[in-house]
Amino acid sequence: MARLGYGQFSQEAIWAATVTPELTAGKSVVSTLPAWERAIVNYARADGYEVSR
Repeated sequence: MARLGYGQFSQEAIWAATVTPELTAGKSVVSTLPAWERAIVNYARADGYEVSR
């Protein structure tokens, strides 16, 4: 059974791992958002959440 509600993982940690290095490399925030979304979806699914967009 899929879990409902908000993910119980650190969105800040996902941001730090996916977005911050790209910003440091000179990329724009907008260009990093697809990777951040994929990472959040992957964490949520691994934690048993059903993800819909």
